[in-house]
Amino acid sequence: MNREEYIRLRDLRLAESGLGLEEFCLLSKLAGWHVAIVEHELRNPEWLERLRVAAAEGKKQRAEARARRLSSAIYAALKGGPVAMANTSEAEVLTGLPPKLREFAETFDHAGGSGGCLITGPTGSQKSRGCVATTMRLVRVAFEQHQAKHYGCNFVTDIAWARAIDLANARRQHPLGSEPDTLEKAKDVRLLFLDDLGWEPVTDGTIAEVLAHRYDQGRVTVVTSGTPYPDLAKRYTEAPLRRILEAGGRKGQMISLFPPKPVSVLGGSR
Repeated sequence: MNREEYIRLRDLRLAESGLGLEEFCLLSKLAGWHVAIVEHELRNPEWLERLRVAAAEGKKQRAEARARRLSSAIYAALKGGPVAMANTSEAEVLTGLPPKLREFAETFDHAGGSGGCLITGPTGSQKSRGCVATTMRLVRVAFEQHQAKHYGCNFVTDIAWARAIDLANARRQHPLGSEPDTLEKAKDVRLLFLDDLGWEPVTDGTIAEVLAHRYDQGRVTVVTSGTPYPDLAKRYTEAPLRRILEAGGRKGQMISLFPPKPVSVLGGSR
């Protein structure tokens, strides 16, 4: 069958079925029917039913493949952090977050102009969980935008996690003359979630160096710590903490999950 014969047969079948050319092309793409298959199938009286079934299966397979790629991208972003949560749904991670963290998780956007953030709070205040929810949303949005333009092409996230103590240990255990890959990535990735600031040895200057480098490069950093800000300022001085909040000239924010200190009342009742 030459091209003219194929087009005549195709147009005849479309006219008989009432199916538009645009929908036919979309269904054929989903079904994976190239021209040779279409030529063969159009001779079958049940071609339209077969096309719809094949397209539905193709759509299901594409959705499953997309979900696997997104899951892989989220896993890659969380590697170095609470990667065990990578298989938890985004909605489930959001559930039960304190209001401040939920708002942060739903609105923070490093690509849209959000600056760095320092999140402090006691153990169990869900600091890391809130950052996981943020990571999942940011990766999902970037992935969907990428897929809309480059479906099926490899997606590489620009987000990474690291624990402060892990970076310090990685440098200490690495041979002299070069830097560990995890440290290089922490310095240069577009958005870094730096977890548990304050667990690294007091005499270790790795984290201050990472923050200084990221500040100079205008990279956004989100930091969590179980230490209140005044105590962090005493340990690190104000300069490294300002670099978290002022990188790239963007307005940063501090979120404290520590309960407010009780106000002492001088004097007594009369």
